[in-house]
Amino acid sequence: FIKDINSSNGTFINGDRLSPEGMEFDPWELQSDDIVCGANSVPTLSVTTRYSTAVAARVFCMFNGQDLQIAYRSE
Repeated sequence: FIKDINSSNGTFINGDRLSPEGMEFDPWELQSDDIVCGANSVPTLSVTTRYSTAVAARVFCMFNGQDLQIAYRSE
């Protein structure tokens, strides 16, 4: 599960934002092959320019050795 706790820039699962800005929603159950992305926007010295970074990860749900082998084959 993943939960966005009032972030201003959002947490995204497969391109969909988990919750509107400033709102907290129930935890979201992640599935295999989900893409999780979070963004961070930092003001710079210029009022018109912002520096943005993003983190993204692909989810693999593994419950046993067979799931692990399938995950390695899909890379």
